[in-house]
Amino acid sequence: MKIVITDTAEPLNRDINYEKRIISRIVGGIADIEVYTYDGNRQELISVLRDADAVLTSYLKFDGDLLRSCKKLKVISIEATGYNNVDIDVATELGIKVCVIAEYCTEEVSDYVVLSAIAMNKQLKYYIHETDDKLQYDFQPPKAVKRLSDCTFGIMGLGKIGYQAAIKAQAFGMNVITYSTPHAKLRADQLGIPLVSKKQLFEQSDFIALTMRLTKDNIDILNKQAFDQMKKDPIIVNIARGVMIDESALLDALKYGRVRGAALDVLTDESSEGLKNSKLLNRSDVMITPHIAFYSDQALEDCQRIASENLANALVDETDKLFRLVNIES
Repeated sequence: MKIVITDTAEPLNRDINYEKRIISRIVGGIADIEVYTYDGNRQELISVLRDADAVLTSYLKFDGDLLRSCKKLKVISIEATGYNNVDIDVATELGIKVCVIAEYCTEEVSDYVVLSAIAMNKQLKYYIHETDDKLQYDFQPPKAVKRLSDCTFGIMGLGKIGYQAAIKAQAFGMNVITYSTPHAKLRADQLGIPLVSKKQLFEQSDFIALTMRLTKDNIDILNKQAFDQMKKDPIIVNIARGVMIDESALLDALKYGRVRGAALDVLTDESSEGLKNSKLLNRSDVMITPHIAFYSDQALEDCQRIASENLANALVDETDKLFRLVNIES
């Protein structure tokens, strides 16, 4: 039985032996576990995966052609909660189970949502640059700093992360509103917050946080039309997916004062080259972080453990032990 742990170099910079031990404990001595660093050579990747029974990955893209070339593949276990890097329809057609981590970093990500919003409101990036780089000790802010208890925090997507972010925003005295699916009404009622329309959220919010799962319907959900509806020059926080924001429209909104600032843990292009070319870089009103909202030592360990257990349990047909199987069981 061949198991491949694969990604580009950066995600593989972790204790892979921890995952190997978990997989071997469940699968037993029949597993041959190979670690493969993908450097862009697709033909070599296909060669490595052609006879693999299972793959453990975080970000590697499995399109239909790659999936069809993996003749023995039974399981893809993703070290993340999202799975838009896998063509689920083709995987299901081929009988390949796709597993993700249902929960491991809600606490960390919801912390980031609220704390980054507060940091941008306090304009900490601007002040750090003034003191560290320019040796200026001047408290005059370039933009307004709002009192939190006078602010409305708009959450787009009241799932696990949005729910916890709402609790934390309320703890800082903020009024919270949410735009979410109708089935989120019970959660909203538990927190005493109203479900509102997109337009209402755009018009009423001093902070807007994207905490929703990516679908074809919310790509560019923050576009020029959305920014034009924003009445209170909000701060935008995105921990979801970069493609939910039209970045050129965001730049215009920052330029013309529709938006006061942005904290972005995700970008449309998250490659080093994409970052280098981003016009959002080196702005005092934009804070970019490299997809680290999830991170704590404990969260990373949980991520590795759950993904490894998913892979191994799927291989031995213990599907009742999977944390989350996202496609139809074959």
